[in-house]
Amino acid sequence: GLGVIASGARRVTDAMFSAAARVLSEFAPAVNDPDGPLFPSLENVREISYRVALAVGTEAVQAGLTSTTINSLETAIADKMWSPQYRPLKLR
Repeated sequence: GLGVIASGARRVTDAMFSAAARVLSEFAPAVNDPDGPLFPSLENVREISYRVALAVGTEAVQAGLTSTTINSLETAIADKMWSPQYRPLKLR
């Protein structure tokens, strides 16, 4: 979703899903350890999300589904990523 939103793609294609799956699979611990889990640890979720979004957005650019450039895509993804910001707790 982040790659689609950041790129402004007009639609989602099978190739975009494949790009997302390909990148996500690179982070699977099972690649290096047959007994490892399929999904990566949540500790790396921001990096993985960025890389998946970049792959999806790049596919959208290459397919002509957006007027965004790959260079501006990196900035758009970083700008649209959610960052937790907590207000200080005020005790009464």
